[in-house]
Amino acid sequence: MNDEQINITDQDIADDEQLMAYFRGELSAEDEAIFTERLRTDSALKTRAIAVARLIKGLENEGNKRDTKIIKQDFGGKTVGVKFHPWIAAAAAVLVGVCIVFGVMFYSNQSLETLATQYQNEFSLPESSRGSDDEDIVAKLQNLFNSVSEGQNLDNTIETLDNYWRQSLSETYNGFTNYSLQIGWNLAIAHLKNHDKSKAKDVLKTLINNSEDGSRVRTKSEELVGKL
Repeated sequence: MNDEQINITDQDIADDEQLMAYFRGELSAEDEAIFTERLRTDSALKTRAIAVARLIKGLENEGNKRDTKIIKQDFGGKTVGVKFHPWIAAAAAVLVGVCIVFGVMFYSNQSLETLATQYQNEFSLPESSRGSDDEDIVAKLQNLFNSVSEGQNLDNTIETLDNYWRQSLSETYNGFTNYSLQIGWNLAIAHLKNHDKSKAKDVLKTLINNSEDGSRVRTKSEELVGKL
């Protein structure tokens, strides 16, 4: 899986900073009302907010357990005042920040995989290709498309599909020319399942540029790009 190529946008970071301000009660009444409305209407932001809330709650519960254990061990179970030093708060803030970033990455990946699964069967190989002169090529493509659908061996599958995709776009007619649409579409889906939104967009934009206005492939490609 190509996790190093996950894209975390400036908007994702801004949303998470606002989430933390929201949970700390630092937003103005006006900003809080606007943000609450966004939480109501933006399902992705709501999902991230729930994840962050659970994280904060988990850290709080774990902290309470550790405090109780330390008090019992060091002070014989007596209630004492505990002074928290600034470096402890700073460390906690860093930990929460790191967890938020990984939370964004996780939900970003989940979103890409969900979209890939939703769109993966939009363009299948035509039934007429079975038993044709291109039968060997069709069999190879179908095996690759099955790997994409199942999310298996994605790196090698992408490498092979990318090679076939380039051949299908060649000005010289070849065995992959008739299946350029299916190859390109499955390559884009494979990139999404491999968490590489940028490369998926590149393939989809090529499909858009090489298709006619109003065609199904153009419509679906534009629709998917709009959701990325």
